[in-house]
Amino acid sequence: MSAKVGEDFEDGKWPFGFEGTPEDVPVPSGNTVVQISKMLSRADEQVGEYSFGGQAKALPAAPGLVVDGVGSIPVPLTTERAQKLISVCEQSPSGHNLDTNTEKNVRPTQARFENMAWQSGIEKLTHSIADRLGYQCITLQSKLYKLLVSGEQGHFVKNLGIKKEDDTIVTLVIQLPSSYEGGDLVIWRGGEGKFRHDSGKIDGTATFLPHYTVHYPDAEHTVEKITKGYRFALVYSLCLPETMRHRKKTYDVPLSEDLASAISMMDPEDDSFALLLSHEYISKNIEKMDIEALKGIDSVRVHALEEANTLVPAAKKLKLFLVRLAHQIYVKQVPRVDNKHWESMCWYDINGACLGQVEQSTMVLNFLNPALETLSQIWARHEVNRTEKYGAIHIEYAAYAIVAWPAAQHEDKALAFMPIDVVVDTVYARKPIDAATLRNLLNDIGTRLDEGRKYFNRDDLSVKSFCLICEMLLDARDSELVKMFFTDTSSKFGSLEPPIPVFSPPFGRLKNWASLVPVITKILRTFDWKDYGEDLLHRFGSWNKYDIKVYDHEESRMRMALQIVDGLDNGAAQDALLRMIFQMAEALDKEDIRLFRDVGLLLKWISRSSEKTVIDKVSTILNQIDPSRLGSVIEKSLPFWADIEKVEELAAIATKRMQWLTDQIESMDKPFSWEMPHASFPDNNKVEIFLRGPDATMKVTKKVQKFKSFQDANNYAAKWIREEQVNASFETEASSTNADAVVTITKTRKYFNECQHKLQAYKTELNQLKEQCGGDTNGGDRKRIRLE
Repeated sequence: MSAKVGEDFEDGKWPFGFEGTPEDVPVPSGNTVVQISKMLSRADEQVGEYSFGGQAKALPAAPGLVVDGVGSIPVPLTTERAQKLISVCEQSPSGHNLDTNTEKNVRPTQARFENMAWQSGIEKLTHSIADRLGYQCITLQSKLYKLLVSGEQGHFVKNLGIKKEDDTIVTLVIQLPSSYEGGDLVIWRGGEGKFRHDSGKIDGTATFLPHYTVHYPDAEHTVEKITKGYRFALVYSLCLPETMRHRKKTYDVPLSEDLASAISMMDPEDDSFALLLSHEYISKNIEKMDIEALKGIDSVRVHALEEANTLVPAAKKLKLFLVRLAHQIYVKQVPRVDNKHWESMCWYDINGACLGQVEQSTMVLNFLNPALETLSQIWARHEVNRTEKYGAIHIEYAAYAIVAWPAAQHEDKALAFMPIDVVVDTVYARKPIDAATLRNLLNDIGTRLDEGRKYFNRDDLSVKSFCLICEMLLDARDSELVKMFFTDTSSKFGSLEPPIPVFSPPFGRLKNWASLVPVITKILRTFDWKDYGEDLLHRFGSWNKYDIKVYDHEESRMRMALQIVDGLDNGAAQDALLRMIFQMAEALDKEDIRLFRDVGLLLKWISRSSEKTVIDKVSTILNQIDPSRLGSVIEKSLPFWADIEKVEELAAIATKRMQWLTDQIESMDKPFSWEMPHASFPDNNKVEIFLRGPDATMKVTKKVQKFKSFQDANNYAAKWIREEQVNASFETEASSTNADAVVTITKTRKYFNECQHKLQAYKTELNQLKEQCGGDTNGGDRKRIRLE
């Protein structure tokens, strides 16, 4: 806990809206929010989650279950094993005359688990359940109560959950991987089905992973009718140790129900609240485990809020977010210089998905204070950094919080405080969007971005938001909005008047530009090019070659334009983009062309053009490429060969490559020999001659190369095992003969085998080129080569 927290906030301005002295006990605003804060203070003593569940991540998918009289039980159940299990089952006696229950259960004494990870997994799961129920530092005992097998038509309408253990505090139902339809477990409260557990059927994990459900032992519950397959579940009683029975909690009025009543009564003055979490967390765990990563009192309070929110009417529901709050202070150790404070927020949804970062947040939060702590107590434990450098101190406080507001206000709240991606997502969800709504959105986003930096230095839109805005432009059908969005502001920023809308960023500053192609193509096909075309071309031209986000900016720029052109019909947009592409193509060298990933598409459109200059320029460059390096160029060109072959100068690359392949095949298609005609051994010409000749072995004696010692020879041999063997393959070994150190070089078949593999590849390529490109591949009067 930081002893300097009072000094850090001596001006009385605390993070995210707290105000007061270090000893003040803050209270939230709004009568209903005050009541919610007070209710959460009961979380230590009264935990109100009536039912919860999810994927049982601690358990192995295969429990290794063995049942007496049946044997090993695979999951999901096969029909044969299910019928065998049912044959040794007893009919479950629950139901209390409400309806016929056709579930079958196996006595736990008949079952055992051979997977040793099962029991350790049960212990981990039980520990997390105990923590969530508020039994911190208490090890609950798990007692297997029964195994349930349900087939088609298996169900019961209502079961009052008779418990077999007097000390049971909750019932744990573990559904093993099961393939079935229907059969949801529904928990009832006050005559209404309040909680529905599908055990992974909706997200498709029911068949592959175990899931769990927890409910109070006296909870009224239903298993709905199974229409297909088999449901296989284990039922455990979770109990307090005998020495801890006095710690058992009462649940007459669960906390979640009280919270639900309060949430239902929230009015406009109670428009939002935030619950600062007590423990430290890392983003990796939040993203992996969502709110299941929360610990202790944080877990209890947040799960109570989440459960309560499921109980309120749709019109009163809250939007809940998990947010990392960061407050940074820059203290310049110079008299009369004020400290600088700035705040940021990283937003997550309640499932742990990161929604983005707001770097300079202005949001004032209405904090709950269920523990009635002072400001210094609240923030002292959240100092994460304090460093002194160059005469200044940098201090950071950071904590996670739950931020909540009425779902009905979500769009306004998102626009004011959340990442721009969320703002765009929220409005896009209302599709179709009219022009007035979209214009307001673009202006509002521009205003938000200007709060941090003036628009000519704003943060850019993400690819996701860019694409959604383009989709809304298509809905709005307003060419003025299209022109406004793609406006080139590079020379106009001094003359623009607020509100200044958000503009399309230069395409080169957007990651994953390929995802922009379909939506920009739609824009170009829908709107008249003359209304916005020149501005859009500048978006292509603004690729910053020093931008670390862009890999090979010129190639990316040309590839993006080519892919858009390929999706257009003839017209002004296509013509303008092709002129830009051809200008760029004339600046390429032979390596640029050879490595260009869309070279085939480029040659297609050059072939279709009447631009003689660019045809001559590119064909000249292609002719400069060694035929041995033309393989990838031709491979990428074959899908477009019907166009390319119409221009003789461009199609010549195929003839050139085929002649080279013919020559290679002719030189390589020979019986095995030890000759390696292109071997290179720069250390010694005599060794190189040996490698190119027919002999299999050679001793490097002092007549060939003199070694000072055996170790010197051994080092020489080791070197040529490590070094790249160019157009050759051999092994080396040092030895001593008549006190002279020698190295024996023995050729291997590796080089010949590699040549044979290459030979087959060349034959395959030549066959393909003959089929797709035509032409004489046999060298005129030369001997016909075999291509089989």
